[in-house]
Amino acid sequence: MTFFAATADGFPVARDDLGLRVNVASANAAALLRVLGVSEGPDLAGGLDLPMARRALMKARFRATYGARRVAGRTWVLGADREYVLRRVSDLEWLVEAAAAAGAARLAWG
Repeated sequence: MTFFAATADGFPVARDDLGLRVNVASANAAALLRVLGVSEGPDLAGGLDLPMARRALMKARFRATYGARRVAGRTWVLGADREYVLRRVSDLEWLVEAAAAAGAARLAWG
């Protein structure tokens, strides 16, 4: 699955020079969407306006920092490895800021 910068209509922002996308394996994407507090949906496709995406990322960082559980020597948050979640949250924070600078209105995935 790919997270990407999109216009208000949901079309990808065509700025390949900026690399306005983050690729994630489907199983990891489902876990990441749970941490973001976003409904996964049957096809793992959707999007958020950039202000809502920023809020979801703040909540995800909080969940990963304070809501994680330690099991068998690893730290988990809603079924995903905490360090992985924190790396991907950082990647998506970069994507949201780069998307806003490029004139995008949404963070979309699919």
